[in-house]
Amino acid sequence: ALPVTVWRHGVGIDFAPSAVDRASLTMDFNNGDFHVGHLASTTMQRKGTRELVRAWCRAVKDSAFLGAHHPLLTLVVDGPHDAFAKDVAEIADGNKRVAGSVIWTRHRWNMDPVQAAHWYRKHHVIAQPSRGEGFGMVPLEALACGVPVLMTMCTGHSEYQDRLDGIFRVLTGELAPIDDGPGAMAPILREDDVYATLANAYKYWKQAAEEAAVDAARVQKNWNWTEVTRQWLEERS
Repeated sequence: ALPVTVWRHGVGIDFAPSAVDRASLTMDFNNGDFHVGHLASTTMQRKGTRELVRAWCRAVKDSAFLGAHHPLLTLVVDGPHDAFAKDVAEIADGNKRVAGSVIWTRHRWNMDPVQAAHWYRKHHVIAQPSRGEGFGMVPLEALACGVPVLMTMCTGHSEYQDRLDGIFRVLTGELAPIDDGPGAMAPILREDDVYATLANAYKYWKQAAEEAAVDAARVQKNWNWTEVTRQWLEERS
């Protein structure tokens, strides 16, 4: 019988755009680079990492990023480095360009906000096609930095995805089992939908980057810790 209210997460002041970083990324994009980053605390199904890796490898193999001579997906995932090696090898099938387009960097960086913001701004897109999120801080922090994101619209991401620009939205389906606990269910994520969204993220990146850069100020205004706390207190009164 007790009332329940949600105190949403906020973003800190260090998550902000950089005109220098954006200019550098635009120049890199024009020179054939396309760098996508993904963060996950697990190799399980919650973050959609396997679907992302497989869709990415297919897109590189199919030349879906036409004009991207140096596509690169960087995984920061807390888990064994060979967790998705079979998926990469299966799709690459000896294609060195495909196999070399996915790198697994050091996990558990314990970055502070300044370092994390810098990491976001080094990528053209931050990809988080999650099936299950309590809230989903990564896309919101990236958007505060003016970086476009590829993300699902379900579970925790639904707290903010419909209110912001610079988002490539990945479709999800009906509820299906997920390896997140006994009887756990989450919206299903299809590899083909991730593939299609990745292709659009490359095709329309410049437009999304402009939108994200403009909208970053709104993210910082509406989603800083002071503002979300004020909203929470208003809801309780």
